[in-house]
Amino acid sequence: MNVRQAAGFLSFGILIGGAAMNIIHGHQFENLNLQISSLKMHYDEVERENAQLSAQLHEPNPEPLVQRIQVDAKAPDGPAQLQVIQFVQQQLQFLEGRRIQILIDSPELPTHLLEGRTVLVDNQELTIHVTSTMIVGETLYVHVSATSRSR
Repeated sequence: MNVRQAAGFLSFGILIGGAAMNIIHGHQFENLNLQISSLKMHYDEVERENAQLSAQLHEPNPEPLVQRIQVDAKAPDGPAQLQVIQFVQQQLQFLEGRRIQILIDSPELPTHLLEGRTVLVDNQELTIHVTSTMIVGETLYVHVSATSRSR
């Protein structure tokens, strides 16, 4: 093996190693971006809850209000799951701060608002199906599944 071949193999190895490191870092970057989105969503939820509790402290109300909406979603992958959770929370956000009696009088309200709605995630339409809703204390729990719909 002469010097030219050795230099060629070394250059090829460096090129392949750099490409592999680029792929690994890209995957790590995508995972971190997903974690950031999840933490931002959690932060917004906690901030909203803090504002509601602060308002409730200054103006006590004897009627129980919906303080929080907790969404559990089953979707094809992590980013789709986050987008479905965000979509459901946006659709039901108007219920926060309202009397729980509204949901007791019409428990099918969240299901009627969400069932069959579609969310576009990465050029893929996901159809939302409500599996269950329940009220525990002052929290509305909504369980949904998102299935892929062919375009």
